[in-house]
Amino acid sequence: MTTRRVLKRKLSMILKGYRQKTTLTVPCTWPESPKRIRSSEKKNMNEIEDVAAETEANALPDHIPCHAFEIILPKLIGPRPVRSPSWLRRCLRAILRNATERLVHPSDECSQSPMTYPMRFPEIVYSWFEPSVDLIISLVHDDKAKKELFQSRHEARWALYNGVTKLQMTLDPEASLFYSLLDERDGEGYLNFALEVIRRGVALAPRIMAAQFGPTIRSFSSLNHLEEEFSNLGINLAADPSCMVELDKYGAGGAPIVWLPLWVAEDIVEKVFSDTTQISD
Repeated sequence: MTTRRVLKRKLSMILKGYRQKTTLTVPCTWPESPKRIRSSEKKNMNEIEDVAAETEANALPDHIPCHAFEIILPKLIGPRPVRSPSWLRRCLRAILRNATERLVHPSDECSQSPMTYPMRFPEIVYSWFEPSVDLIISLVHDDKAKKELFQSRHEARWALYNGVTKLQMTLDPEASLFYSLLDERDGEGYLNFALEVIRRGVALAPRIMAAQFGPTIRSFSSLNHLEEEFSNLGINLAADPSCMVELDKYGAGGAPIVWLPLWVAEDIVEKVFSDTTQISD
């Protein structure tokens, strides 16, 4: 009896040691949960002076900057593409000018059709870099060249986005406007207002705007058309404006600042707001 007990005890000890050796311990790593306010940190309602401000301060972030544009951008492997500031300015202004032509007015007959809808600004920017149909057809039998073409357009989209993002951090007005339209946080009304102001500026002061926008004052529907126009003029799209002072003091639309006379700005604001008042009435 004693022998059986000893053997049973030894067997249990062996099994226990085997389990301890074979048991795997895997550390659990959980993602950090959003910061929550402890019950001890919560304020009494009587102590809160501004309920709206307190609610906004404790609210979790619910907006991802430029999410609608980033989600359609293709992923790139390697370093981020970089373009010259003049290339960035010219493309930025050409896109804004082209967007004014795509602006749908409520009074237009075509806007009453259920088949038409206003494009969102991220869609306009993305489609502006799309190669033309004729160019794609010409490369239908050259897969390598076609792949390189689309790769270059993807890099151009990223270069514009990265350049505008960095430039708006310096409080550049033009880049900040473009970034806010791409972000869509202020809604469709802000987009329509901004594009209408640009359109009115071109209509009221065509010579002043054309001199500063350069070739980009025309509505180019794609990067292809803009590159062809600059090529016909014998100008590199990425050329530094400082090298073109003798030919054009505004650098063919690549100058860092666009100036408007005060009377033009006043007329634009007056006409836009008078039209808005008539529509609301």
